[in-house]
Amino acid sequence: MKTRMMLAAGVLFSASALLAETVKYDAMPGSKVQAVVVTDFIGEPLVMPVAGKLEIPGDNYGVILLESNGGTDTVVWNDPAFKVSVDPSGAIIEGDALAGKTSNCIISIGRPMWYKITEKLNDQDWQPVAWKPPFAADFYVNYRKSLGALPPEDGRQESWKIMPFRTGQDFGMTVDTSVAVYNCETWSNWVSGYGGTIYPARADKNHAYLRFLLAGEYPRQKHDVDFGGYIFPVAKAANPDYWIPMGLPAQGADVVMPKDFIRGFLTPEQWTSISEVENEGRWFPATCGTTEAVEKIFYHSKSYDERIEVAERIGNMDKFVQRIRDRIEEFRQWGADESAWLKANAPENIYNAFAGDFAEYDKYYQQFRERMKTPEDCRKLSAQVVALANDPNMDDEEKEDRCKELGRAIRTIGGCQDTMAAEFRRYAKCIRQKATEMYATARTDAERAALMHIRQTAAEHLHNRMPHEGK
Repeated sequence: MKTRMMLAAGVLFSASALLAETVKYDAMPGSKVQAVVVTDFIGEPLVMPVAGKLEIPGDNYGVILLESNGGTDTVVWNDPAFKVSVDPSGAIIEGDALAGKTSNCIISIGRPMWYKITEKLNDQDWQPVAWKPPFAADFYVNYRKSLGALPPEDGRQESWKIMPFRTGQDFGMTVDTSVAVYNCETWSNWVSGYGGTIYPARADKNHAYLRFLLAGEYPRQKHDVDFGGYIFPVAKAANPDYWIPMGLPAQGADVVMPKDFIRGFLTPEQWTSISEVENEGRWFPATCGTTEAVEKIFYHSKSYDERIEVAERIGNMDKFVQRIRDRIEEFRQWGADESAWLKANAPENIYNAFAGDFAEYDKYYQQFRERMKTPEDCRKLSAQVVALANDPNMDDEEKEDRCKELGRAIRTIGGCQDTMAAEFRRYAKCIRQKATEMYATARTDAERAALMHIRQTAAEHLHNRMPHEGK
């Protein structure tokens, strides 16, 4: 059983009754749950249509129910041991001593908070869809790939924040970690692991304008046109100033968005366990920016005068190269270890479902290993740049030419590593999402245990990230 109390603006909160063993959060009166968003703040959220009963991993701590009346219901719990399921009538949480350990937050404001995309989208043109933001906030859209840029992405969903439809060549916007719209005239952006592309989601006060992510370097990629996509609310606006020219109303003070509600319900330790943390490597400069800055010093014939700065920049860059390589090796080792664990412990059908995905780690690594070289190779090149700067007698033009040559070689190593780290991160997100989707309809406890193991070990490696690892 549960109790409810009504707050302003159609926002409902619920609390479990004392010592209840089951809490049921019913769909709103006259409504049904049409889809569920399994939130994932270290990976990619998963949206599943709800036609029957779906099991939700207890360690997820929250889901967003998308209801037929256009409203949403964020259901949360704070114990990973709870058994959670969703069906068209609502969400059910089972466990011991549930009092105070579950809650929910409904947003029903008379305008659609979510939208199932039925318009036929493509990756070449913007398509207006029949939904508009009810207020300035962070709404996201999930698209599904029939075929991914690389095999582990097959059948997986990718989520993108809907950004305000701003214009102007000199105006850019930060989206999320490692993602930005650099030029609002063209809406071009660059995502490590994809390369140059066009940002795929924007809105003004009257429409959302959507397109699938263009991945020109990966012609294999094909999106699921029939799936279309889902738009759903996530959080209060991370950059509310971006929305000012759109003329949208502000989010009401009595409206709590799903991410903010989940974070507020959990302890700081629980929230940290399901959200990403940028590690100390965020302070290390990348190869592209460092070599560009150093080459300018050589261009202005100041390499000897600024030799200490050159050495400091190069030294920090070498730390960046090593840290990215460490991340590559961490993901690669996880792929080998988890595949071995599944073979030894999981039901055969679960091992077979993931064996090919985990094998892609070493396959990709071996394909680009020679081009990528090693951090030690990079340090040898770096040492030559520092030696050039410390030479007071060498001709400045010769120094500049040699510095450019070394810079190209360094950027080749750095660029190859950056792409591989981004791909490996995407692999882990896709594998985790696949495990979540299979968990929803798993038939046995052994299957669910193996799928939970995949989710949790993937999270360990996704949690502590470098900003340069791509989306």
